[in-house]
Amino acid sequence: MRTIDPTWRDLAKGYHTIVAHEATLRAELIPRLEQAQQARYRAELHEWTARRELRYAHFQNALTAWRQVASAQRSRIRDTADADGRRACFIVPAACIIFLAVAMATAESSLAGVLQWLSLAGAVGGIISFARTAWWGFQYFSLKSKEPRWSEEPQPRPEAVPELSLLDQWWQVVANGTNQSSANTQHGEEGEQNFYHYLASTLPDSYIGCRGLLVARSLDADVILISPAAVWIFEVKHWSGVIMCRNGSWSRTKVYYAPGGRRVNEETEIPEAFDNQWIRERREVASTIRRRTRFPHLADNLDGGLVFTHPAVELNVDYSKCPYGDSQFWGARLREAKARRQATLTVPDQLEVVDALLDQAEQVERRHIGRRSSIELADQIARNTIFQAAKYIRRCASR
Repeated sequence: MRTIDPTWRDLAKGYHTIVAHEATLRAELIPRLEQAQQARYRAELHEWTARRELRYAHFQNALTAWRQVASAQRSRIRDTADADGRRACFIVPAACIIFLAVAMATAESSLAGVLQWLSLAGAVGGIISFARTAWWGFQYFSLKSKEPRWSEEPQPRPEAVPELSLLDQWWQVVANGTNQSSANTQHGEEGEQNFYHYLASTLPDSYIGCRGLLVARSLDADVILISPAAVWIFEVKHWSGVIMCRNGSWSRTKVYYAPGGRRVNEETEIPEAFDNQWIRERREVASTIRRRTRFPHLADNLDGGLVFTHPAVELNVDYSKCPYGDSQFWGARLREAKARRQATLTVPDQLEVVDALLDQAEQVERRHIGRRSSIELADQIARNTIFQAAKYIRRCASR
């Protein structure tokens, strides 16, 4: 759901203006932005190619130097290993002779004792030879880990051309402020906000909503919703307890505990019936639509009713002159109406109805509230877009 801040005026004309600006700027700026983006991409690609060639030349030089050093070190390792191997040819037999002499000296002259000492000598010599071979092998192959590696720098990709979403910016600004209180500061503000946020989160953008508009002296419509097929008026009641209606008389029974734990049933008569209040609002809105818009037929099919938003409310109504229910009830009814009714209003038509209601509210309030022009807003957004586009083009050209 699109929301409208009541401080704006000329919304239908502002919508036409921003749509025209967006179409014109898309035709004029998109080709220039695409050319600037392509020029920037070519410049970035050229810089990337030059850096790559320079880095590759440095890599080749480093690789050549490493190969020369590695070849010399490997030759030295092989020579050292060969020398150790030749020394091992003398060390191992000498060790066997020494162990054999020790065996003879310790009077272990039996064949089993001699063989035991010879086996021990061979094992020690083999361990020494294996350790030396493993050490030099590790030195030899560890040179490979120091070989320079070529790392490729990611190639630049062409970035997307900035979008010219003037209409989205316009909608965002005209909706600014609707999450706060607008004209209504009476009891039930929390309920109105909850219901308004519920509609905004569940309805599509083809719906336009306003909140807290004065429709007559001392009479405001809590929420007005303009769909593509009809106008909905909601009177929101954030009351707890049991809400009763008997023979057209509305009352509330509230149960609470007084100090000391005494249970109290407080029954209050409601001076003005809720359904009569909604009927008065519908009558005033219908009169405004007939007098101020090009769609008088909408006044004959105004929809909506009473919305009870408090979670601790219980409804006991024998008869009501208008529909009533909680937020979920009205959400389901709106979805059903969308599927059943044919859309007849365009977005400018819906905004024309909003303009009529806002003008009527200002006239009823009888004071100037400093409403802002959405036409000037559209022109300002277009100027800012042109400035940002020119800034982007200059930045691309400076690459």
